[in-house]
Amino acid sequence: MTYKILLVALGGALGAVCRYGLARGLQHMNPHPWFSLGVLTANLVGCILMGALVVWVGGLNEAYREAIAAFVLIGFLGSLTTFSTFILEIVKLAQNNALRVILTQVSAHLLLGILGLWIGHSLAERLSGR
Repeated sequence: MTYKILLVALGGALGAVCRYGLARGLQHMNPHPWFSLGVLTANLVGCILMGALVVWVGGLNEAYREAIAAFVLIGFLGSLTTFSTFILEIVKLAQNNALRVILTQVSAHLLLGILGLWIGHSLAERLSGR
């Protein structure tokens, strides 16, 4: 059990660093000061990876499945995707009465997240022959 906690922690640290890098690296491309393209990208990439990796990890034997799920699915992707940061950005937009930007932000995250998870899952199933 202790090794799983360590795997979650290591994956989480890596995911957080990647999220920070995306947010900083894409900051100059934000279409609005309160719209974070980096957070959107992290959430979309996380959803695509989650969709694909759930299929792949599900096909592994139990020992590998638990370790990889702890490191990648729970740790890395749990930290890379940023729901709490997303909600904070929405609250800041609400405080600035930016309804149009709120609707764009929420729609983009939800629709692209659902699409991304579906794409990742579908690709993984096709590649694995399921």
